Amino acid sequence: MLQGEIDTAMLINSIWLKCCPGYDSTSTFQDLKVYVGLSDLDQLTTNFLENYIPGTRTMVAGGSPYTISASQDEWFEIPFSQAYSYNGVDNLLLEFEWSTGTRSIYDWQWDAGPQRALFSGNYDSFPEGDYFEILIPNLLLDGSVGLDEAALGAIKPGTAEE
Repeated sequence: MLQGEIDTAMLINSIWLKCCPGYDSTSTFQDLKVYVGLSDLDQLTTNFLENYIPGTRTMVAGGSPYTISASQDEWFEIPFSQAYSYNGVDNLLLEFEWSTGTRSIYDWQWDAGPQRALFSGNYDSFPEGDYFEILIPNLLLDGSVGLDEAALGAIKPGTAEE
């Protein structure tokens, strides 16, 4: 995700994805790992690890087996085992890795342009990706946005009539 798509620092506790029509399912993954990190690149390179700013790649969720259940057009959550502190300055990378599974993560996606997603169908070929995708998942970041306490005095509750 580009910094401008998030536009604020936040503490991320989980991500939400929306299941596509036609894929009402339960998916089980072996060795699932979800990583979050920072990047200063707007377009990815084919090497997964080279896309991260060194020291920022953090495993935030996973398990083996790891099961996701969702109905068509239903949002499903991937909770983080530890919150991730996004700085609001760099681009945010999300990485999903698994060895085998009964299905895949079938979610709504949008055309984000060239080299915004990297796919590898072979767990053994890591860290190199097989090809770039222009489609990336629609997702929600769930967490808390930091507010400066000094700004709270300037916020005045009101009604539509005011």
